[in-house]
This record gives sequence, structure tokens and C-alpha cells, in this order.
Amino acid sequence: MEVFNAILGRRSIRKYLDKPIEDGKLLKILEAARWAPSSRNTQPWTFIVVKKEETRKKLKELAYGQDFVQQAPMVLVVCAKKGSNWVNIGLTIQNICLEAYELGLGTCIVGWFDREKTKELLEVPDGWEVAYLIPLGYPAESPKSNRRKLEEMIHWEKW
Repeated sequence: MEVFNAILGRRSIRKYLDKPIEDGKLLKILEAARWAPSSRNTQPWTFIVVKKEETRKKLKELAYGQDFVQQAPMVLVVCAKKGSNWVNIGLTIQNICLEAYELGLGTCIVGWFDREKTKELLEVPDGWEVAYLIPLGYPAESPKSNRRKLEEMIHWEKW
């Protein structure tokens, strides 16, 4: 698959099939995440793979009742070294989302949740913070996407 096609096709998925994710696909997604660029090659990320229903239910509660957090068969919890530049975290998340799409899986980047309580729940050590939750699974929907026209967001030389 061409990268541009993945960029155009990937959507935020909030409905998932009740189908487990193969270990090989998960490892390929995490390998893609590992290869994301980072400033000064700091690689300031780590991932917690959450599969247990009970833990996903607690994550849903900490995500203010966003049902799809629990409904997805898996949640990748992206953690960042405290004080690191979150642009680096965004780069690794983009790799996760694009590779998942290529493998026929859906994702949604969740930033609205109680980070401190999630850190406690998952026993994230000092020096690290929970950055984002990424529910992961086979999509049960194909949402449309609206984008502004390219000419609305480009300025040549000056505003």
C-alpha cells in the first residue's frame, strides 16, 4: 500500500467488531511505532498493551464513558517520558495508526481522559506520563471525513 493512500483512507474508528487481533499484526504495529522519528533520537515513548476486559472497562470510565475504549478488543496506552516533546509522541502515534490501517485495523486517538488516575491504574512509574489511549480493533464502521480545501490552508511566502 502506498503511504498516501493510507493517509487518505485512515479514519477515527469508534465501533469495533468482536474479533481478536492477531499477535503478528500487533507486533508489526508496535514495530512501526518503534521506528518513528524523534528529536535527537530520544525515542521518549513506551506502550502498555491492554487486552483484559476488566481493565478496558476501567479505562472507559477514566475516559469519561467513551464506550469504544472498552468495546475495542485492545487499547494501546502510549506513555511519554516526563518533559519530552509531545511532537515525538504524535509521530509514533501516526505510525501506529497508518500501520494499523494497512493491516485492516481501526484506531482512534483518545486524549480526553483522566491521565493521573490512568497512570495509577496501570502503575506507570515516576518519570513517565500517560499521553494517549489508542483503542485498536477491526472496524465495524466506515466513517466519512470532511477536510478543508487545500487552497484554504496554504499561504505562499506570506500570509
